[in-house]
Amino acid sequence: MRGSGSVKAAIDDEVQGTLAAPSEYKEQRMSAAYDALPKRETILTRQQGEIEIHVCTIAATLSQIWLQPDPTCLSSTES
Repeated sequence: MRGSGSVKAAIDDEVQGTLAAPSEYKEQRMSAAYDALPKRETILTRQQGEIEIHVCTIAATLSQIWLQPDPTCLSSTES
């Protein structure tokens, strides 16, 4: 019980210290908290999705070329 009280007191001290701190310190703390957010993963996921769309478009284009070959190519391979 005593341990949990001291943890709560330490958290309360940290909160009070942050609230009473100069604005530069608050900005550093907020910046550190913001940097800890997984925004880089979100950007990477969006870029990965865009890359997948491009890959699918390229694959669809290539499959159209392969499924509908130029008749001149067919005639040259058959002879």
